[in-house]
Amino acid sequence: VIHDDEVLAISKNIGQNWKDVGNALKFNFVRIEKWEQDSKLESGDNSGSISDAVYRMLYFWVQWKDEKATVGRLATALYNSNELDAFECIEP
Repeated sequence: VIHDDEVLAISKNIGQNWKDVGNALKFNFVRIEKWEQDSKLESGDNSGSISDAVYRMLYFWVQWKDEKATVGRLATALYNSNELDAFECIEP
């Protein structure tokens, strides 16, 4: 199971393919765009960082899937989305 403290470390290492990771975790495009917009709004200057949006997405995924939010599922999503830096942050 993925823990909340791991979510932060992983989210800081996911890059431009973060939406592909979201799709691999079974989120639809509308939900992913909402996280991106929310992170821009909260930044105040409309610059919201990718890591903020990714953190929201992964945190929600952990809460939503509960015990099904496993290291293996996240690792597969990261690897298949070519997010190798984030993949290397996962501890088995």
